[in-house]
Amino acid sequence: MLAAFVAAAAFASTASAMPFYEDGWSISQTPVQADETVSITLVVKEQNLNEINRIALAVSDPTSPTYGEFLTAAQVSDLTAPTAQDMDAVTGWLRSNGIGFQVRHSNVVADLPAKLASELFSTTFHRVENYGLSLIRATDYEIPAEIQGSVSTVFGLHGLPLPPRQQAVITSMAKPAAPAKVTPSVIASTYQINGVKVSRSEKNRQAVAEFQGQFMNSSDLAKNFQDYVATYEKGTDDVVYKYIGKHHESSSGVEAELDIQYIMGPAVGIKTEFWEFPGNDFGADLNQWSSNLTTQTDVPLVHSVSYGWQGNLSQIHVKDSDVAVIDANLAKMATLGMSVMISSGDSGSGYTPNPTDSCTSVFDVKKGVGVQGESTIAGASFQDECCDLATARQSKAWSFKNHFWQPRKNTCTLYSTVTGHSIASQTTTTGTFRGDMPAPALWASWPASSPWVTAVGATRFIGQKVGNEEMATDQFGSGGGFSKLFDQTNAPWQVKATAHYLATVAPSSLPPAGSFPPNGRGTPDVAALGEGYQVIVDGRATSVGGTSASSPAFAAMVSLLNEARLNAGKKPMGCLNPFLYQNVGAFTDITVGSNKVGRGGEKIPFGYNCSAGWDPVTGLGTPVFPKLLAAAMGGATE
Repeated sequence: MLAAFVAAAAFASTASAMPFYEDGWSISQTPVQADETVSITLVVKEQNLNEINRIALAVSDPTSPTYGEFLTAAQVSDLTAPTAQDMDAVTGWLRSNGIGFQVRHSNVVADLPAKLASELFSTTFHRVENYGLSLIRATDYEIPAEIQGSVSTVFGLHGLPLPPRQQAVITSMAKPAAPAKVTPSVIASTYQINGVKVSRSEKNRQAVAEFQGQFMNSSDLAKNFQDYVATYEKGTDDVVYKYIGKHHESSSGVEAELDIQYIMGPAVGIKTEFWEFPGNDFGADLNQWSSNLTTQTDVPLVHSVSYGWQGNLSQIHVKDSDVAVIDANLAKMATLGMSVMISSGDSGSGYTPNPTDSCTSVFDVKKGVGVQGESTIAGASFQDECCDLATARQSKAWSFKNHFWQPRKNTCTLYSTVTGHSIASQTTTTGTFRGDMPAPALWASWPASSPWVTAVGATRFIGQKVGNEEMATDQFGSGGGFSKLFDQTNAPWQVKATAHYLATVAPSSLPPAGSFPPNGRGTPDVAALGEGYQVIVDGRATSVGGTSASSPAFAAMVSLLNEARLNAGKKPMGCLNPFLYQNVGAFTDITVGSNKVGRGGEKIPFGYNCSAGWDPVTGLGTPVFPKLLAAAMGGATE
């Protein structure tokens, strides 16, 4: 079994049905012209994906007899290549309709006029707009019968970009306490990064992948080194080794600036590539990125991705079939010996309140008027949150007092018994909840939830003072939880860790039953500092944070582990997770804080607490580099 997400249903046959758009997207009144170009990628079904999963686990497990015996790109291609029958069905269908195409392993890429695409896929096209973008997308569509059995998914007819807010968090804004300033030197001292002599060999390379039209500025990179890196070779160590994609110098991409400066700064001398995917379809771009890495012969060993979606993937029009294809590519990357770090998200537990109509506002209950068992919670942010708390605690009614311009004074009152009521006031909304109201929705970030990548959470210094112990971030929520897309079938290395967490924490600290799958793939795996990174943007230092900061910083450390192993004639680390969970002594356990925090630092009602051992906030904890290095070289961590 590839993964435990719900099997992708056949594409809807009601061609006129309009996809649901939210988060500011609107359908333009400007029609799509018949001759406008639609670019699609037909992913032809691959073979032996279960075998790829088996190999990926075996070559990544230090206790396996085949640990480190990675496949070559040619071997992966041979093993997974579509059958000739399926490939001929797809390419023959395109030829018969007069459509030119390119074949890239299992991806068949074609451009065709909107009118023809509409006819072939039984759909219509419309234009959607948001963030200054105008995209051509289809209504529900059908894969033609001639190729339906040969195609895993189709990219290009659906799919949206991530909202801009999903990128790096600016932490220099007014917050309860200004974050401590984190630089490459601070990261090096905090995690004791030393003991590796860097050869600057082309064999050991690392890369960041950038999406959503994010670009970097090489002058900003050089200044970050100049200001914050103690020792380096100017003109060599502070220069990107290679750009993949059409490079565009820009200081407007705070995310890209953060990624490149903090994968290179803590790993001085490791040659670094910048992979650019400026498209506006997150699922399609992920497929292109992961497909490229599995079909090329000379690619970096370590990759960091700071992009993901911590919510229902239908919101960005990513289908289950898209997820399956991308996850298969990530498994292939594991068989090839690549280490992939992905940010675990900045929205804490990914809490999404139930719609208001799930709660029925019917009356205003007041103390002493037909109620018993009153309990009041201060600081509730909004009515739906109060309703969700009532559901979780099986209350009979609730009341929410809104102080409007003083939200910290908002109160949510829950009642165990209701026998009467009084007339509602202007500032208090009160009601009962339906007996069938669903549990609140919590979301682990994707693609960080794939078992083939290492999800990286975030911490900060206690007291916001460099050198202090660390706790979970609270200027944003360190993303974590249990995936609804993947169970632990391909993550056996974490089964004991997640079971220990669920068995030892107080049940009252957990989100309500039904809001998360206990056997889901748990994220994050590890954590690192994530607040107050000093990023040079347009020549000036900007304080930036997010798990998009901790991911490249941890990836830099992995590159140094690879350097030490390669220098000793060993294989690269490959997919890290089995190694990490077998060496918990190489991490500082983080036991302070929680991810009951939203992206803007606001409190949310449900999430997870940090605890002894692995937890869904900071994973195994933060790295102790000398111990990680000793373990990577075959030594003990204790």
